[in-house]
Amino acid sequence: MRSSTTKSKVVNLQQDQSVELNPMCQEQDLEKSKQEKEAPKKSGVSLILKRVVTIVVSIALLIEPIYSTYISYQAYNNFNNLSDQIKTEVTDRYTQRMILDISVSSSCNAEWDTLFLWIFQGANIRCDCRGKLGDNITVDFCSPDQEAAGCTQFNFINEKVLSLYPSGPKDDNSTQICVKQYVGGPTFATIKSWNQNCPSGQKLCGGSSIESSICIDSSQLCPINSIVVQPTNPDPTIYLEQQQYNSTHNIYYSRTSNNLPINYYKVTSGEGPCYNITQENTYSGRVDPFNFKIQRSPCEIDPRWSRVAEVGEYSFYVASGIDPPSYFKEVWSFYQISDQYRYGFYVSHYPDWKFNNRDLISQVTDFVDNRESIMTYQTTLLYLNVANLVLNGLFALYLIYILIKNISPDEQDQLVSWKDYYNNLIKIGQLGVCIFQVLSIEDYLSTFKKCIDNQVSDSRTNQILVTVYNYMNTQVYEADKKLIISTAAGFAVAILGFLFNLYQKKKKQKEEEEDEEGQQQQS
Repeated sequence: MRSSTTKSKVVNLQQDQSVELNPMCQEQDLEKSKQEKEAPKKSGVSLILKRVVTIVVSIALLIEPIYSTYISYQAYNNFNNLSDQIKTEVTDRYTQRMILDISVSSSCNAEWDTLFLWIFQGANIRCDCRGKLGDNITVDFCSPDQEAAGCTQFNFINEKVLSLYPSGPKDDNSTQICVKQYVGGPTFATIKSWNQNCPSGQKLCGGSSIESSICIDSSQLCPINSIVVQPTNPDPTIYLEQQQYNSTHNIYYSRTSNNLPINYYKVTSGEGPCYNITQENTYSGRVDPFNFKIQRSPCEIDPRWSRVAEVGEYSFYVASGIDPPSYFKEVWSFYQISDQYRYGFYVSHYPDWKFNNRDLISQVTDFVDNRESIMTYQTTLLYLNVANLVLNGLFALYLIYILIKNISPDEQDQLVSWKDYYNNLIKIGQLGVCIFQVLSIEDYLSTFKKCIDNQVSDSRTNQILVTVYNYMNTQVYEADKKLIISTAAGFAVAILGFLFNLYQKKKKQKEEEEDEEGQQQQS
């Protein structure tokens, strides 16, 4: 009985202890269960937050490349549309060779060039049926029916160079004015401010005014800076040399007048050469025959040209081997063996440019010469921005895809890392090219600003320099600066996105390590 009573007490004691210990075990079990439930919740919240932030960052990254591409296209398009006026009316005039000597002959030697020539572009085949069958003009031979109706056939006319001038009456021999150019030496564009002290091996040429002075090789003749064609010498103290032009006129020329050297010469009808040197001028109201390949029209006259001589249009054609009445048939009504219309022979000098600022000529010329290189950089910037836009656009589509499809976080992280890598590479390229481009344009703008501030040339040239400066500054330079800011902002957002993803990855890794440690302690 005593033994049985003792066993019963022991069992009761164990049950009492078990009852006392159970609340502690249950509390631990509840805590563990709570942690296990909260772990996926934290992970889910973290994943949702990560997706939200990634979407926000990606939208920001998409806005930036759209804006940057737009700005880049503006800069590209604006620079592409920069007028060629700076080339045709300024720099081309400072890169032409100077004239060293003049000769009048029936033909020019190999080392000499023809001073005045005009290229007749030729005419196309036409069938003129105006007022007859069809009442129109066709670009073809006349058909038998058109011929029967009295239509006029105009045959093809080849291009022809007109360079001979009548030396007197129409039956006299024709002549050419030949010139020898300054070959192998510096052009005006490379002449600096030497204050009348030329470098070794060179000599000073020009008139009494320092503004007309230049330096050339000592072995060369000083360039010609004035030409007149007159019956008598207008100033024997200046025009020291002459050539017989025809039976009544001589060519008088000078190397010591107060002009810069002559470097341009042109033949044109009308009242003089156009500002647009490539345009062919003609008389007001004058219309070329319908089948001519080039139709001339009156233009704005450039006063920087001087008329040296003139010749009647009929005589000019006859001297160059064209018989207008038979060559053009009845197309030109004014060809009644008449010189009513005239061709003028014109010369132009290097435009005035202040002597103390002549070093700027080569810098302005450098801008024009490097225009294609600048354009290449603008094109590269545009391509980089388009590539950046495409990359971010594809990534935005990917984000939509992962919100629809359940893709593993590891795969998402891998694709995000890939996008960040290439996106940042493009951004670095964009910034590098853009900064280089801005610095280059800034340097050229500084040159143009000096030209404008010093009013270096004549009014026409100065106005062109002002126009180019304002256009480059407001349309290209400012756009490229905005592009730097936009690209840098996009780069900063990309870096922040990268750092956030890195932070999230480290945080997730730390949480996993803490969970693993907690499980080890509990076990």
